[in-house]
Amino acid sequence: MRILHVSDVYEPRLGGIERQVADLAAQQRRRGHRSTVLTATHGPAGPHLLRWPSAMAQPLTALQHTAPDVVHCHSSVMSPLAWSVARAASRRGVPTVVTMHSLVASRSLQSLPLRALAARLPAGVVWSAVSTVAATALQGVVGRDVQVLHNGIDPSWWRTSDVGTRSPLTVVSVMRLAARKRPLSLVHTLHEVDRHLGGSVPWTAVIAGSGPQETAVRREIGRRGLEDVVRLAGRLEHAAVVDLLARSDLYVAPALLESFGIAALEARCAGVPVVGVRGTGVAEFVRHDVDGLLVDDGSEMVDAVAGLLREPARLRDLARASAESAPRQSWSHVLQRCDELYERAAWQTSGAHRTAAVH
Repeated sequence: MRILHVSDVYEPRLGGIERQVADLAAQQRRRGHRSTVLTATHGPAGPHLLRWPSAMAQPLTALQHTAPDVVHCHSSVMSPLAWSVARAASRRGVPTVVTMHSLVASRSLQSLPLRALAARLPAGVVWSAVSTVAATALQGVVGRDVQVLHNGIDPSWWRTSDVGTRSPLTVVSVMRLAARKRPLSLVHTLHEVDRHLGGSVPWTAVIAGSGPQETAVRREIGRRGLEDVVRLAGRLEHAAVVDLLARSDLYVAPALLESFGIAALEARCAGVPVVGVRGTGVAEFVRHDVDGLLVDDGSEMVDAVAGLLREPARLRDLARASAESAPRQSWSHVLQRCDELYERAAWQTSGAHRTAAVH
């Protein structure tokens, strides 16, 4: 099968969508598909990678060049290239799937361009999102059925044989240091945890990642007097993240608008319990009080983190459960789900065109 993935953002940028699109295309090629990525992000091209000079360029050229059997468009809040290719492909009768990687509130200003897009796309297009919460939110925006297509992961990449607590206990978070991920809120949480513990428990924290709020986060760590407790590790490559998780005891995911949370899932696969927020994509793979904790607000997050640091035995129980249970988001399940959505798009597209021909 010839598959064209379209994503406005891609490598060499580092982020959740970029990684997922690259990994999904690579996994499909391993299964014998001709999977190509089209992106508006500048960088070197390759045998399976097309760089588009402008998000406003004519998308028909890419469709003619790749002759795809299915087009899979990956969308964030604003994705002009993905949206233009989705329109062009679906109108030409090419089965089209649109996957939303962000959590979009139905009454927000961000929902307006998505509503306009949905009105312009034929009925045959299959809409999907990376978690149940993201799919429910998107359905309220576009007024169409939205399927769930999880992000994929290979649990064996992250699994470690060393599941247990260390001294000092280490709290970790891996994120893009941008407002949407709430790194400043995380620093506030860590400050409150430190205040609650009052020196009774030896602990440290590591925040890995880079982004536009990096300077502000560093400044906040200093303002809170946390230089001896919290370390900024910067952007880490895959092997360094694996090593960091292998040396960590607890993962904190503070984002309120987290559509999925792949970094938190990686931690869970590494046997690191996750404290996350209810009503986000993290709740898709964290079972409360089984392999992690889910909280409603910042105050509960402080209590949860401080409480687990005070109870290493409970922390070890959660760690064992995290390591021993395989997530539903493994690549075998995700690839099968992709095939199902592609078949659904082919069926809906043929039906829509038959209806159009009759009228």
